[in-house]
Amino acid sequence: RPARPSAPRGAAVACCLLASAGHAWHPTGHGTFECTSITSTNPDLWLEWFPNGSVTCKYGHTEVDGRCDHPEHGVRRAPCRCQTQVEAEYLIVKGAQMSLWISLSALLVGSCCSWCTCRGTGYVQRKFGPDADRGA
Repeated sequence: RPARPSAPRGAAVACCLLASAGHAWHPTGHGTFECTSITSTNPDLWLEWFPNGSVTCKYGHTEVDGRCDHPEHGVRRAPCRCQTQVEAEYLIVKGAQMSLWISLSALLVGSCCSWCTCRGTGYVQRKFGPDADRGA
């Protein structure tokens, strides 16, 4: 019979690959984004106005063009504006949906790893357990 790869080793490889992929994945880069200024022409969107023209936003802020992309490395700076309530709600829902999918994926991978580990443990117990033929 050809040798079959052990289930625990396969589970360990799958977990390592998942961890590596999770660490490497970032949609826009590992750098940071900073606002050079935060402004708004609509006073309904800010809580406090400062003499330098900056404001404190009610619903958060985003880059003027709405992207806030992170560079691959280092810091990217650009002017920002206050978000509307609709934009803030959309981003919250979008983030919640992404978290849900990531959680479900982790649950699925964890379940598969657990199944493989249990199957491998059963194999080891059958092969080396008290009822195994030890040829003594």
